[in-house]
Amino acid sequence: MAILRAYVLPHPKLAIPAIGRGEEKKIAKTLAALDTVAQEIAYLRPDTIIFLTPHNVIYDDYFHISPGVGGKGNCDKFGTKHVKLSLKYDPNYAAVVSYVSGKHGISAKTLGERKAPLDHGVMIPLWFINRRYSKFKSMRVSPSRLDGRCHYKLGQCLLEAASNIGRRTVIIASGNLSRRPDNKSQNEAHNIQDAMAYDKEILNIFASGAFNRLLSVPISLRERADECGHAVFTMLAGCMDRRQVRPEVLSYENAFGEGYTVASFTPGPYEESRNFLEQTEHTQRRLVLKSRASEDAFCVLARRALEYSVLHGHTLPIPVGLPQEMLNTRAGAFVSIYVNGRLRGAAGALGPSTDHVAAEIVKYAVAAGQADKRFTPVTEDELQELVYKVDVIGNPELISGPEQLDVSRYGLIISSSDAWGVMLPNQHGIETPEQQIAAVMQKAGIADDTHIRMERFLVDRHE
Repeated sequence: MAILRAYVLPHPKLAIPAIGRGEEKKIAKTLAALDTVAQEIAYLRPDTIIFLTPHNVIYDDYFHISPGVGGKGNCDKFGTKHVKLSLKYDPNYAAVVSYVSGKHGISAKTLGERKAPLDHGVMIPLWFINRRYSKFKSMRVSPSRLDGRCHYKLGQCLLEAASNIGRRTVIIASGNLSRRPDNKSQNEAHNIQDAMAYDKEILNIFASGAFNRLLSVPISLRERADECGHAVFTMLAGCMDRRQVRPEVLSYENAFGEGYTVASFTPGPYEESRNFLEQTEHTQRRLVLKSRASEDAFCVLARRALEYSVLHGHTLPIPVGLPQEMLNTRAGAFVSIYVNGRLRGAAGALGPSTDHVAAEIVKYAVAAGQADKRFTPVTEDELQELVYKVDVIGNPELISGPEQLDVSRYGLIISSSDAWGVMLPNQHGIETPEQQIAAVMQKAGIADDTHIRMERFLVDRHE
């Protein structure tokens, strides 16, 4: 077994005494667990340590491996000039990872940045490891903005590469759990509950080794918990694919507004039943089929429009037999596309630009899947995984203040002399009219003291 062990390690900056200046004593359990891990690594004597860090350069559509023969970093920005760290990279290992991942349709390369300094996601664990063991080379791998399944697949590729190259390898997934809001947060109590719920779920996963549950943690919970490590935890899970695992949670503390855990995973013999990615994909296919069985004409048209565009390269002709309300009404519309609960693209307009709602849906379904610049265009392979939502926009009406808003019912438009912003109703994390107004103004870049015009609108939602 080329992967000797894998660890989840936190990266509290105050853990290094020169930075903490005594504050590190508040996380004594974390420090003791980090030193225990360093001692274990010294005993294992790995040839290569792979650091999975969420704080290096991150790209939308591929996993970045730091290039070159090594990297250096310091802790100057954390208030000390006395901590300097360096790594020797393993370029041959990186080349094997790139080859293996490419073979499996995952892009993991050394393109992009050339001289990024070591980030604290690497430096904090490295500081502890170096005190006990330093005779290793390394790789520094960043997550991407691809979905969780891609991160798990990259972990599988790391496992295959480790077996192919024969290096004695340790995996370090560097990530903190939740981050608690400060006292000024309007959603403080709600967000603290979410943070606690996230930490509890992750600790249960780590204690049991049930890595399949990492792939099903709701994205909405992750966002509200403000976690930083979930992507690299999922990469680590892929490294344990189809292997029995002996898990151990060495510590957990909540300090400095963050959740810190240290966990160890020792791989054992092959076990086919731990093919968690295949199980998750099977479950997702069943959910998509169930969703499509309940689609109304609006969502069916959005789906058919994008599929036709991807498969044939043309705009879908308006089908016969549509409900008359789709053909006799002119209104704005938004189409949103999701995969595994994660937004895959969205497009729309508040007012009509075509003859009827059906044409609006066709237009914006294609735009959501092919022209949303936040995402790469939808491919044919993805079509069977997508879920659609269509919002038909009602006529805006002028309002005088927040008392005329209901965030679950009304969308909001705010405009000034040189900017405007919009928000659909029932948005995640928006619970009061005041929050809705503040969010739209921030989105539009409108200053608090600017004279504004507010309009509300109803939405006919189809999902």
